Amino acid sequence: MGRSKRCRRVRRSQPSFERLESRHLLSAAPQAGYDSADKVLPDTTRFAVIGDYGWAGPREAAVAAMVEQWQPEFILTTGDNNYDYGTAETIDANIGQYYHGYIGNYQGDYGPGADGNQFFPALGNHDWRT
Repeated sequence: MGRSKRCRRVRRSQPSFERLESRHLLSAAPQAGYDSADKVLPDTTRFAVIGDYGWAGPREAAVAAMVEQWQPEFILTTGDNNYDYGTAETIDANIGQYYHGYIGNYQGDYGPGADGNQFFPALGNHDWRT
């Protein structure tokens, strides 16, 4: 499977502004009894960031299929998840239909949810209007 040109894999060995080293993440946390951050954190983490996607239909289905091909460990959203006005009546069709497999404690109509939450939405203006 080829990689999307929009997706770039960041490895520990590559210098990058996008890179967060495990020693930095753990140095800010209280001592957890670990000898080394390398033993705790994985070498890589793959995640998807999407936004302005929340209108059920073929275009959103295509975005969801692309995200699924990336096999992310979790999904972050930048808002406008539930068009047009963020109503409870449209949230399952606009979000759950496509991303229920990442949503912990999913209660919708489109299948089982994730064992733990892997879906972290930010709200946009279309999500809070009602």
